[in-house]
Amino acid sequence: MEKRKLVIAGLGNPGKKYDNTRHNVGFAMLDRFCESLGERFSTSSKSAVAKHLRENLSIFLIKPLQYMNLSGSSIAQLLRSNGIDSDNLVVIHDEIDFPYNRVKLKFSGGHAGHNGLRDIIKHLGTKDFHRIRVGVDKPENKEDVADYVLAPFSQSEKKQLDAVFTEVQTILDTWIQW
Repeated sequence: MEKRKLVIAGLGNPGKKYDNTRHNVGFAMLDRFCESLGERFSTSSKSAVAKHLRENLSIFLIKPLQYMNLSGSSIAQLLRSNGIDSDNLVVIHDEIDFPYNRVKLKFSGGHAGHNGLRDIIKHLGTKDFHRIRVGVDKPENKEDVADYVLAPFSQSEKKQLDAVFTEVQTILDTWIQW
């Protein structure tokens, strides 16, 4: 029996200056999930990848290391080189249309202005993949969105990240079991 293959991608921007920012919540959640599996990322110039093996399952974890708006090529390459369909992909990303710490799993749909999702859709040639949308809230003024998502979490938001991760992990565990 051939192993089932899944890909979990976390979105963010590379570099220390983006650590702990709202836009990098996908990286943060994937880092914690990788650690919970007892795995480590191997880093190349384009991505950080880890692989977790279970009885009849291979789980690839990927953090594209280009900027957010160039996330799609690394993810598409990983899927293609391993013969994995897009419906076996879940992408963890920040969601400004949700209040802080709301988490929701969604299948398919548009990019809603999210440049990382836009690039993934472009490189995969389909919208048909799963997304874990992690609410980071939005600024009152629409013009401030870029500055807002690239700003660090507030102290009160940082205190809630454990609860956010617990919810993301529960969704991932359920998704993996499908």
